[in-house]
Amino acid sequence: MPAAAVVDLLTKAGFDTIVVDRKLSYIHWAQARKMPFLRGLDRMVQDRFAICATKPEE
Repeated sequence: MPAAAVVDLLTKAGFDTIVVDRKLSYIHWAQARKMPFLRGLDRMVQDRFAICATKPEE
């Protein structure tokens, strides 16, 4: 699921201040170094992201 779709679902669920972080290259590299070559290569080219969202107090 693309990040935009996740952000849309979070918005519809009432979350705000949604931040998407795509700068995970250091994590991908650290993981890929410990994996077999093809699996590590696959990990490096995947579209991965981290999302932080808050839901306002009601």
